[in-house]
Amino acid sequence: MRAAVVTGASSGIGRATAALLVERGWRVFGSVRTEAQAEELSVALGPALVPLRFDLRDGPAIARAAKQVAAALEGSRLAGLVNNAGLAHFGPLAVQPIADWQAQVDVNLTGTLRVVQAFLPLLGADRARSGPPGRIVNISSVSGRITLPFTSGYAASKHGLEALSDAMRRELAIYGIRTIVIQPGAVRTPIWDKVDRPEDERFADGDFGPPFARFKIAFAAAGEAALPPERFAALIHRVLTIRHPRPRYALMRGRLAHWTLPRLLPDRMLDRILAGQLGPS
Repeated sequence: MRAAVVTGASSGIGRATAALLVERGWRVFGSVRTEAQAEELSVALGPALVPLRFDLRDGPAIARAAKQVAAALEGSRLAGLVNNAGLAHFGPLAVQPIADWQAQVDVNLTGTLRVVQAFLPLLGADRARSGPPGRIVNISSVSGRITLPFTSGYAASKHGLEALSDAMRRELAIYGIRTIVIQPGAVRTPIWDKVDRPEDERFADGDFGPPFARFKIAFAAAGEAALPPERFAALIHRVLTIRHPRPRYALMRGRLAHWTLPRLLPDRMLDRILAGQLGPS
């Protein structure tokens, strides 16, 4: 039975991926942050799902989880590590609390490295283990290549994740480990329920209040048209199992408008387009 670790398995892409892998006969170790989430996930997905309790900012907890998985594998290797867990705090960079900004980098970027280092022996770095080398799937974002206003911390962390993934792909090849990046556009997940946070009122009266309010309206509209997480779960399963996966896959609605053209346009032209969308109406 193939085994995979999926971080952020309590909801969204992580939950859908864990469910699909279990359905396809995999043993899944899914990370959650609370005991209630662990119990709910175990009940929903059955004995093939083993919950792991850790936050990506907690190195010792990640190490304990890796030891738990190592014991359960009994000398075999992980077939996959899906780094999905993430955090987003949006706001004007000029006044956004540094703690909010730093938390995104610590979870989305540094947290991914913590997890990879902890589970690397189980993926192939420990040559005493049996089985083919595993694969690493890093869930990045369109924001890893295209930065929208008010997403500076999130986009910076995902830009960094793109670079980290390049380094992983090139360095970990000595073990036969492949690293694949998935770049989602809008995904129908609980993140859309958090657009209007009470703490965002601190931005309302400043210079950035009106454009930030328009950003949140556009953000919510994108959520209504988002792809379901099951689409991304199917892609993750595919890149874990096909013979020669590509290094990167971008998946979204409106690919031409939201991915291809923004990356082709000159920076200043894209700046004017975004300013026109968020500026005075």
